[in-house]
Amino acid sequence: MIKLANIVTEAISPVKIGSAFPGMKGRKNEIEIVVGKGFGKWQIVYFNMVRKYVSGVGYSPDRSMNYDDIFKLSSSEKNTIKKIIKNPEDIAYMDDENVKPVDVLRALK
Repeated sequence: MIKLANIVTEAISPVKIGSAFPGMKGRKNEIEIVVGKGFGKWQIVYFNMVRKYVSGVGYSPDRSMNYDDIFKLSSSEKNTIKKIIKNPEDIAYMDDENVKPVDVLRALK
């Protein structure tokens, strides 16, 4: 008699580095970008697209992300984010949370 091993398949998450989500007030106001993974959670940088600054850095578990909201950044959104991360105040804010501008640039590619 041959016994087959139980194979458990886990759902593969569509979230990856570079995934973008609309913020609380919609895509035109705030964009959230996944820049890395740490502590078993995704590291996210929040960008205010109206006032053009980094509004936050945080961690989110995969299960709390809405996969249906993932979108592709437009070239103008990417350019705006590149300008934001050149601001010394925003660099310092991200550095306090262990995020470097190169991490954001890597996520934008």
